[in-house]
Parts: sequence; C-alpha cells; structure tokens
Amino acid sequence: MIGIVLISHGAFAQGLLNAASMLYGGEQCSALGLEPADSPEEFQERLENAVDEADKGDGVFILADLYGGTPCNRAVALLAVQAASEKKKKLRLLAGANLPMLISLMDARLNDTSFDELAETVLSEAASAMTDVSAIMKKEGFIND
Repeated sequence: MIGIVLISHGAFAQGLLNAASMLYGGEQCSALGLEPADSPEEFQERLENAVDEADKGDGVFILADLYGGTPCNRAVALLAVQAASEKKKKLRLLAGANLPMLISLMDARLNDTSFDELAETVLSEAASAMTDVSAIMKKEGFIND
C-alpha cells in the first residue's frame, strides 16, 4: 500500500489525518507539523523518518499544506536528495492539502491505480470538491443579496 505523510504549519496536518481517519483509518499514514520553535533541519529529519516509516515498497505521497512554505520546501529538499540517491524511493509531493484530497488519496490507493495516475486522480477530485455553496443557495432562491 502507498504510504501517506501529511506536512503543515502547526497542527493542520494532524487535524486532516484525524478527520480522514474517521472514514479510512490511518494505516501507513503520519502527520508532521512545523512548530515555531522547530528549525527547518529538525523538521526535515522528522520528515525523512516519517517517509522511511511510511514506505513499505509501494511509494509515499507527501501532502503539504502550502506550496513554498517551509514544510513543502523541506520536502522538496528531500525529493532532491532522493533523486540523487542510489536507493531511490518512489515519492510524490502534492501541495495545497485539504480533506477532499486526503480522502481521495486514501480511497484511491486501495485500488490498482498506478502511482502517477493516483496523483492525477487526487488533484482532479480535490479541485472539483471546491464549491461556492452561497452561489448555489442564491441560484436556488434560498438566499438573496
């Protein structure tokens, strides 16, 4: 099974994992939050350990809260190190983590979807989950301007 490591500023990653685990459990999943007292290097070391623990041979998806933030940048550094390593791990980094994205990944990894197709599926489903509920309610006549 593909592993999942959630990374974020603060407790966001743990909150996502807690919510998704209500539906899918938390097998081969972990969450890391960067706290104000953490150095980027300490966070990267924790990230490397979490990836090693989540990797059972099928690869690991890393979901970051924010593209360009320190957690994501530390994952980029990890991917760069892995790309140059002789013992390459199958890793995929997606930014903009949200609950629909995580639920989609937890569900799709149970199927025979390839590693690369999984990324496309997850991103597509996460984007389509974004909805302007107020606009729908207005269109249906439930609210007025």
